[in-house]
Amino acid sequence: MHQLLDRVRMEIATTGTGSTLVLGPVVPGFRSLVEAGVDETRDVPYLIEQGFQWEIVSGRYTGASNSITRVTKASSQGGTTPIDLDGTAQLFVSPMVATLLGPQTVGIPAHAMTGVDSKAPMLLREETGTNANMVLGWRFAQSVDRFVQALVPMPQSWNLGTLTARLRLRAPVENTGTCRFQMRTVALKQDTPADIAFGTPVQVDTVVPATPGRDFFTAISPAITAGNMPAHPCDLLLEIGRLGASESGGPAGVVDLLSARIDYVTNSVTDSP
Repeated sequence: MHQLLDRVRMEIATTGTGSTLVLGPVVPGFRSLVEAGVDETRDVPYLIEQGFQWEIVSGRYTGASNSITRVTKASSQGGTTPIDLDGTAQLFVSPMVATLLGPQTVGIPAHAMTGVDSKAPMLLREETGTNANMVLGWRFAQSVDRFVQALVPMPQSWNLGTLTARLRLRAPVENTGTCRFQMRTVALKQDTPADIAFGTPVQVDTVVPATPGRDFFTAISPAITAGNMPAHPCDLLLEIGRLGASESGGPAGVVDLLSARIDYVTNSVTDSP
C-alpha cells in the first residue's frame, strides 16, 4: 500500500527522463521526506511540477542517496511518458485516485451470521484449553447441506459491481477430503419485499488439512453478482452454505465456519449521498 505524507515538497536536482531522481533542498515552509517520516520499504505517490508540465509518479525513497525511484503513471507529455527535467522541477507528495479508491474489504465474524431456520448448522461456542481463546462459529456436519446468512450494509462508495468472498474455516477433528461452500447474495434496497430471490450462487472447493484444530482459508471465490439489481442505498443479504451432499474428493468431515471477508470495488472517495 502507498504511504501518504503531509506537507512534503522538495526540489529535484536530477535532469532528464531517468528512472531515479536525486532530491535537492526542501521548499521553504514544507518538509523533507525524512522529516515527514518516510518508510523506505513502501512506495510514495508524488507529483512533479515544472512550469506548466506535470507528472504523476510512484516511487520508493532511499535515504543513503537522498533519491527516489520514478515510475510514471501519467504526465502532461501524454500516457506514461516522463517529462524532461531541467533542474527547476519540484516534487510533492500527492495521493493518486488509485491510492484512495479500488478494492475494499468488509469482514463478517461468525457471530454476526444467522442460521437459516430450515437448514441451520450448529452454533459453535468453545474456549481453548491453554490460552482461553474463545472460538465462535458455525459447525457444518458432513454429507448435508446447511446455510447461514448475514446482512452487510454497503457503503455509498460501492460501485454496485460484483463481489468476491473468502472464508476462514477450521476442521475440529482429523479428517481428509474436500469441502464445498456456496455463496450468493441479494440487494435489499428501497421498497424491496422481504421474500426476494438471490443472485446466481458461486462455489468454492477447498481441501481440508489433515491436522485438526488449524484454521485454513478457502480460495477467493468467483465473482458474485447480487440479485435484485443493486442501487444506493442498499444492504446485501449474503448466504453462505456448505454443500455437504455434493462434495467430491472424499468425505471432509465436520468443518467450522469462523468468518468471511467480502471484497468489493469503490468508485468514489466519500460515503456521503
